[in-house]
Parts: sequence; C-alpha cells; structure tokens
Amino acid sequence: MKHTYIPIVLLSCVSLSHAEVVTFNPNFDLSSDTNTSGTTAYNPNGTSLDSGIVDDGSSSVDAVTYSFSDATTGINFSYVVTYTATDGFLNPEPNSGGFGVGYVPAGEDASETGWLDTQKFDADQFEGLTLAISNLNVDFTNYISGSIAGVTDPTLNAATVGFSTLTLSSVAANDTQLTITDGTNTYFGQPTTTGGYSFSDLGLSVTASSFTINVGDVVSETVTAGTDDRVRLHSLTHNIALDVVQIPEPSCFALFGGLGVLLVGLTKRRR
Repeated sequence: MKHTYIPIVLLSCVSLSHAEVVTFNPNFDLSSDTNTSGTTAYNPNGTSLDSGIVDDGSSSVDAVTYSFSDATTGINFSYVVTYTATDGFLNPEPNSGGFGVGYVPAGEDASETGWLDTQKFDADQFEGLTLAISNLNVDFTNYISGSIAGVTDPTLNAATVGFSTLTLSSVAANDTQLTITDGTNTYFGQPTTTGGYSFSDLGLSVTASSFTINVGDVVSETVTAGTDDRVRLHSLTHNIALDVVQIPEPSCFALFGGLGVLLVGLTKRRR
C-alpha cells in the first residue's frame, strides 16, 4: 500500500513548478543614430525605439546594448545587437527614414541617404547587412508577484531571441531583389511595396539569433546600368521569448527528501 503514495507526492511537487512563456517584441527605428534605448522603458505598444547605430562614414561594425524594464511584470532585461555591413559602412539616415550601407568608391559618405543598394558600375558590389542578438541578461529582482499567472517566485528556465518583422521605407520595386537568410532558411524575392514583412511569412525563423540581408542575387545576378537594386530599411521588431518557471517551494524539496527516505526504507525492507 505504501507504494500508492509515491505518485501523489510527485504530482504535488510538479504542480508547484508552473511554467509560462513571456514574449517581448521591441520595435527599433533603424534610421536613428541617437541611442536612447538604455533609458527608455520598454512599452509593448510603444513607438519605435532609437537604434543608436554608429554613423561616422567609416565604421562597418557596431555593437549596441539595449536595456528594458517591463512595467507589467517588473522584469528587467538587456541584450546586445551587433550590426555588420558588407561592402561598405553602416549608414542610418534619420532625414530619409532609412538604413543601409554607404560605399566609399561610389563617393558616398555619412550624409548619404541610407540606401542598401548595388552599384550600377560595379557588378561585384552587393551591399549587405548582418544583424545578430547576443548576451541576453534577465533580472527578476523587481518582479511583480503574480503578474505572470501561477508564478510568484520566478526563475529563467530557457530563452530564445530572434527577429519577427522587417519594415522598408523605400524600395525600387521594378528592379530590386532581396536575399535574406537566417543561417538555415533563405528568402529570395522582389518586394513590391514598402511596409512590414513578417519573417515567418517569408519562411524565416523568428527564433534565429541572426540574419543577413543582401540586395540582388549574389550568386547569379549581374548588375547593369539602369537596374540598380535598392531598398531603405526602416524598422525592425525583435522577438524575445522567456520561459519563466516558478521556483519550487521549500516544502516541495522536503517532500522529495521524504520520498528518498521512503524509497531507501522500502529497499532495505525488501532485502
């Protein structure tokens, strides 16, 4: 009969370890070169935050740390986004509402208009951007008890980071081909309008921590005069998913300890 009590003890402890996935989707204005995100509280329904990308006419790589405080749960979190330009320098342009890559041999500088484009005179030049999220840090110090259903004392079980929506502010619709890859999946196609493009709709993962976007087909396309591929990136929504679990109560550990004693006792009795 004693054996019948063991599953009941296990179920009691499992019920104390409630888990919930909480998703945050910060939206960033890629054209902004003024970083205020470190002091801007995260608001799930807010406007685009400044991305703070370097705009000096020469830098091809910039790593920016973003920090958030969620007023609903009290969860604080931060992470780093690394922006890397291919065939040029990072070129956010607030005046044109666009983000792209500048190309020095074409006479472009930091005051250019934020295009991600090919060069009509250079068939080997395909501008591109790689964005990668890393160093996610989650702090539950100011967690509001019960703000996540069933969780009063949280800890992080797992987390995923990725990207969910890319918005274009300008596009040369008749010519432009885009190649976007998340390292596993690749989208190749022609954007027909400005606005938001969902990564999932493009067949890309929303949990991949990096992606690369190029104008043109870098494998087979030849750039000729009058067919300059070009877009301006406007904003990007990140996808941060936290698997939050309830820390088991001390009584649960006591029950597990009692279970161990019971099992040892049963084993000795059988012998």
